[in-house]
Amino acid sequence: MNTEIGAIQSQIQEAAGEESDTPLKKKLNEFGEALAQVIFWICVVVWVINYHNYLFWKNYPGTIIPDPTTITISVSKAIYYLKIAVALAVAAIPEGLPAVITTCLALGEPASPPPAFVFSPCTR
Repeated sequence: MNTEIGAIQSQIQEAAGEESDTPLKKKLNEFGEALAQVIFWICVVVWVINYHNYLFWKNYPGTIIPDPTTITISVSKAIYYLKIAVALAVAAIPEGLPAVITTCLALGEPASPPPAFVFSPCTR
């Protein structure tokens, strides 16, 4: 790399390695992480709410306290309700999110100057 072309190549490689996120990309990443966490916890709640469909037990006689020796889990039903929770997670992520973000950015852009202003002829 003793030539000028070599020096230019090394500068290009250094510049390519210094990739920083734009503020918009940072905000979108934060929003995506928050959305994923909310969706995850909603799915956990949905799965736990349905526990009575896959978790069975008998109570002690004359009480409402469950007998731990009688607790049984229906694995097939638990997996079924887990699949429902995963389907809910997939459905909760909006497919049109990139289009909505693009539209919001376009609407938030200030009005462009009229074409006559941009393409005015040069007079001498």
